Amino acid sequence: MKILTTACFALAWSIAPAGAPPQLAPGTELPALQAKTLAGAEMNLPKDGKGRGALLVVGFSKASADVTRPWLEACRSTAAPKPAATRTTCYDVRMLAEVPWLLRGLVERGMRSGLPADLQKTVLLIYSDNDAWRKRLGVADANSAYVVACDKDGIVRATTKGPHAQKELERLLGLIQG
Repeated sequence: MKILTTACFALAWSIAPAGAPPQLAPGTELPALQAKTLAGAEMNLPKDGKGRGALLVVGFSKASADVTRPWLEACRSTAAPKPAATRTTCYDVRMLAEVPWLLRGLVERGMRSGLPADLQKTVLLIYSDNDAWRKRLGVADANSAYVVACDKDGIVRATTKGPHAQKELERLLGLIQG
């Protein structure tokens, strides 16, 4: 009886509450991600990205930029030689819900300074739903990088987290391109 009670208690804790977003899983469509690019345009993934593979490198804090930057640099340099029509887009996704509204313009100007205009189009600023994305990505460390590989149809092919590893990036890009 004690074993059954313990098992029921463990099961109750493992079930997500109603309405909680499920963690991203390979084979599922990327949930809607509404963003403003650093260039000022509105973007909705996966809808606006369909037709091209995407690697989303997600950060939840200013400190995470130190971990996301190597992923982005390696993704861009690896994707650059590919033909434009089939090139994977490397998105820098910044979760900024915790930035006070009055400071957002200042933060955006600081992020734009020194960043080429073509890269500003791939920096996605997310000011809402950050908690849902924390759950979807299983965020345990806001200072880490969370990486999502999506194919040209917006289907999640794989996720990973932590510091950049070239072999892992190559695996993700291979899954995106099929």
